[in-house]
Amino acid sequence: VDIYISDRGFTKKMVQTLHNKLGGTIKTTSKQSGIKDGRIQYRMTYLLRLPYYRKGDFVSKGEKLLYVKSIERRKVQLVDMDSWERKVIDDKMMDGLKMVGNYSILREAVVVSQSENEAQILDPYTFATVDVKKPHQIKLEKTIKIVKWRDRIYLFPYQDL
Repeated sequence: VDIYISDRGFTKKMVQTLHNKLGGTIKTTSKQSGIKDGRIQYRMTYLLRLPYYRKGDFVSKGEKLLYVKSIERRKVQLVDMDSWERKVIDDKMMDGLKMVGNYSILREAVVVSQSENEAQILDPYTFATVDVKKPHQIKLEKTIKIVKWRDRIYLFPYQDL
């Protein structure tokens, strides 16, 4: 998308704000466009390349499923869906990851029973009871959000989505 704005200060601030919220890379170029009232005029171009992933997406690295929790400038916060551990990485490290999907792959599942380390849930695709390890000793509600990827079910740590 090309946007033409004549106010240089506003344009620079807008590009910085988008970069802070969405990540990506910024490239700034200037070109002399003429002289007006004895002053040299420049045409500024700001290029913002957005990343292929967004907040709320699921990505994979080999057999690991990761959730993109947040993006700020050049840092991406990922949550490992096996252990629910958070890690912050540089956005350049995201190039080796593959896109799995976004929040639309989340499904609601019924919790049949639970112990300290495991829960039995009803698979929303096959309606079979499946044992799932809980990364932390937490008390689950009657229903929970899950992600099914490569025939494995992961409990989703953030139920307020």
